Amino acid sequence: MAFPEEWWMIWLILGTVFAGEARGADVDDNTGKTGVVINEFVADPAEADTNDNHWLELYNSGFDDVDLSGWSLLGGTTSSGSLGDPFPDGVHIVAGGYLVVGGALAFENMTPDVVLSFQLGNASSADGIMLVDPDLIVHDVVVYGTTINETDEWPQCDGMGTATKHDLAPKPGSGEAIGRVPDGEDTDDCSFDFSSLPFPTPWTANDQEGDCLGADDIKINEFYPNPDSEKTAADDGAEWIELYNAGDEAVDVAGWVLQWGTSSYSGNAVLPEGTTIGAGDFLVLGGELVTEADIIVSESDDITIGTASSTPDAVQLLHCGPGVADTVVYGGVGADNTDGWLDDSGQEAKTYGPKPTAGLTLARREDGVDTNDSSIDFVVAEEATIGAPNPQILCDAGLWTLKINEASPYPADGTGHEWIELFNTGDDDIVLDNWEIEAGTSGWSTRFKFPQDSVVSTGEMVIIGDEGVPSESRDYVTSSNLSLGNASTGFDGIRVVDCEGVVQDTLLYGKSDALPQIEDPSDPDYWEVDDAGGQTAAIFPADQERTIGRYPDGLDSDDNAVDFCSGMAPSPGLLNAPCVVDVPPAEGSLDTETGCAKSSDGDSSKCSAISRGPSSRWLVMCLVTWVVLRRRRHL
Repeated sequence: MAFPEEWWMIWLILGTVFAGEARGADVDDNTGKTGVVINEFVADPAEADTNDNHWLELYNSGFDDVDLSGWSLLGGTTSSGSLGDPFPDGVHIVAGGYLVVGGALAFENMTPDVVLSFQLGNASSADGIMLVDPDLIVHDVVVYGTTINETDEWPQCDGMGTATKHDLAPKPGSGEAIGRVPDGEDTDDCSFDFSSLPFPTPWTANDQEGDCLGADDIKINEFYPNPDSEKTAADDGAEWIELYNAGDEAVDVAGWVLQWGTSSYSGNAVLPEGTTIGAGDFLVLGGELVTEADIIVSESDDITIGTASSTPDAVQLLHCGPGVADTVVYGGVGADNTDGWLDDSGQEAKTYGPKPTAGLTLARREDGVDTNDSSIDFVVAEEATIGAPNPQILCDAGLWTLKINEASPYPADGTGHEWIELFNTGDDDIVLDNWEIEAGTSGWSTRFKFPQDSVVSTGEMVIIGDEGVPSESRDYVTSSNLSLGNASTGFDGIRVVDCEGVVQDTLLYGKSDALPQIEDPSDPDYWEVDDAGGQTAAIFPADQERTIGRYPDGLDSDDNAVDFCSGMAPSPGLLNAPCVVDVPPAEGSLDTETGCAKSSDGDSSKCSAISRGPSSRWLVMCLVTWVVLRRRRHL
């Protein structure tokens, strides 16, 4: 890390952080702190992101006024850090009071209590802020972002040790404030103390409601990012964005900002004075060729929405707070959010709206309905409806009757030949529009999204396959590889998620001696969870000619170790064959009828199955009667 000399001086005294007595204030004997904390900050202003636009708020949670003369802020990124100018003599913060420190341009109609230029990073990795006194004793630390590099050496928020990604305050979105809720909350865990705020709240409590009418009602409803991908120049002046008011009253949106970008928000349009959107009405911003637009954006400020050619792009609406009213991150299944786009929850987006198709718009499945998951909310529209209602695409919510019946995560032909078979065990056909297949090796991400008019009939199977899978052996082909994972460490998994985001079925699998990568449910990265809340897993096939499958078909006890066989003969679209054994059993012999291993007492157990959770383990017979199966799953 390349830090100035002051940084290393601070690190030298981190071992005695909070141990000294701050000038002009009593020090709490239990914590060593004065009670003055960094309470709120804006590190990525919606305006020009310069030091002059940054600001932060201090809060004195103690019982005494504190003299801050000569104190300083140290802010920086992972590759640099700088100690700001000292506070002027005579600067005090009263007990229970606020002090706002910011650049000269931080507020349009207000002046910070202390005008200082200082550096705050946008947290492409983890960035931080420290409050230090004239003796360079650190009185508060905030480290924020979503990831942290192994080479980073930010301290934890208690000033001791080195921060990990589990210790971080949220990454700020454009124009978004990050603050302690409630004011002064200080457990020395930034991930607990700090939240993304719906409104910046300088000089006031962070948990207030805010006063921007309609902030929750105005939505990005439809947009046209790719009029003609074959001829880029044809896109100039032809792109547009439609807003919709889902509320019950008209909203004045003057001063609100629409912004867009491909790796960061690089373009924007400010809504002019006098702009309102009536309840249930639409407003369209468009380039000079968009004759239907309510607001024309000049050629010099042309709307240039990204086409998500390689990684996701985003469109965002900032309300009058300022703050984030709505965000759409799009790029399609299998995209990799290397740019760290945030969704409306303030978290790094893991799922995305579809990748744009030339000549077609991206539109909400239902006008104004916002789940904060772009993959659920947006579809590629069959027909543009600029300034008019979108055709409603119905969502057929699941009833936990669609099962992962067989999977080939380790095909002999290698990457690009993987496939998944789903089985409808219910009494009714299922409309699969906008349902998703997710897979994971260290967390879940979307691998396939069902297109419109996708139906699986009762008692039928559908197969999702990569391009290398013969067309006669698949019903749907993926746009990118399924990449199911070879269970090299811990467990990998596959799950089915319906159009409302509800998990319908989960398969975890691992090698015979595998343990989950994360076994503690309180860990923020805990993800390897079966449908019963445990961590049961089927065994990964040792033979590349074999698959993982249910036997009998559709049987589901919510225990992967019981329900799935390893080393099954592939049978895409057909009833699964009896189990075979990939790994020689430790004791007993083989049951020649079922192909399952016998235990020492002669009973058959499930083939090659392991269990790492609270569910039943292996004392279930390989075969159950068809009558029981019909009763349990209504076949």
